[in-house]
Amino acid sequence: FETSAAHRVCHPPRRLRLLFADIVHFPNMVASTACAQDAVLRNPKAPMPFCDGEAPWTELNGAVTGKASRTVGSMLECCLICCQEHPKYVAVGRCGHAEICWMCAVRLRALLKDFNCPVCKEELPEMALIDATVTGREQASGAKEIHDKALGFVFEGDAVRAEVNRLFEYTCWVSGCTAGGAAGRCRFSTLDDLERHLRESHHRQFCRTCLQGRKAFLHEHLLYCEDDLQRHHRDGDRAHLLGGRLPPSPPHADCAFCRRSFYDQDRLLEHMHK
Repeated sequence: FETSAAHRVCHPPRRLRLLFADIVHFPNMVASTACAQDAVLRNPKAPMPFCDGEAPWTELNGAVTGKASRTVGSMLECCLICCQEHPKYVAVGRCGHAEICWMCAVRLRALLKDFNCPVCKEELPEMALIDATVTGREQASGAKEIHDKALGFVFEGDAVRAEVNRLFEYTCWVSGCTAGGAAGRCRFSTLDDLERHLRESHHRQFCRTCLQGRKAFLHEHLLYCEDDLQRHHRDGDRAHLLGGRLPPSPPHADCAFCRRSFYDQDRLLEHMHK
């Protein structure tokens, strides 16, 4: 039977509930990081956030603006998924719904492979990422559109394309990292190079199982001490270990046949069925 639009908004499908549960902590990244840093001080081996609050969308061309993700005067008051207030860029499809911010649109299409409108569920081969501010709308008139065929995005200009590309760069976001020198944040050409830098310079590393199974951008992952990875794999990360603000992660699941590791029991079950 068909459910009403109000019911779909109040009771989103499981995919969006999991998405929301994973990212609801990140709009207030600074507070989350402060709690996590306290946890690290109490336990030096505790997981630490890869990004310390200066998230990719708050820096542009090396200058911290602090205005890229929240801008007063935006045409969207609040993102339907992450509840971010007044995002600078919003996503709109041919159905006309402009209810989600640019980051949630990129997350849905790039990480979850969901190419439907989150409101009406119409399949959208393309979505436009537009500047939602009044001044941005005025400046964008007549701007050349830029198409991304892989993700099905139409960028209204170079600025929003630069912010999207920044989400997929291999940049070191560890607080106090000076490897980049005067150039600012240190960027690497491959994930292996970034991981080598993290091990040698910060004595931390990603969980490869989380990188492959958790639907999150690279800067949203956690870093672990080498001798803490076994605990993380076996027990997961509970809220009290992370300071209460960063999203917890479940114990990972191993396949007894092929010896592969999966993010959770659901991923293992999918693997077993295949």
